[in-house]
Amino acid sequence: MDKSTCTPCGGEVAVATNAKNRAVFRPRIEILSQADGELLRAELPGVTRESLELQVEGDQLVLRGSVPSEPEGRSYLLREYGSGDFERRFKIGEELDTANISAELVDGVLTLRLPKKAEAKPRKIEIRSC
Repeated sequence: MDKSTCTPCGGEVAVATNAKNRAVFRPRIEILSQADGELLRAELPGVTRESLELQVEGDQLVLRGSVPSEPEGRSYLLREYGSGDFERRFKIGEELDTANISAELVDGVLTLRLPKKAEAKPRKIEIRSC
């Protein structure tokens, strides 16, 4: 995500948190810059809508939640999914319309659409002949 500091969504402000001495989970994120705004996708396997919190705090977008821990005694051959609490913060550019952010959680993938404000969108200027 090296280029994210150049996008209107900005770079990550903080990473994960270790609340209540639980394991920390760091969900994978991708941010796409599009003509009409930004698209943020987060891989959140095991996260439910009820355990996920999304907020705009000032100029930051905050993703907060938890992934339930697996029962004790399991013996994994390979484990790549994390569990525990998480909090990720991203700086939001002034050209994004925070009042119209939409969110969708489908099959463990959170998709956020951060549209540009109308005045920040490119517009075509008509050329008249005299």
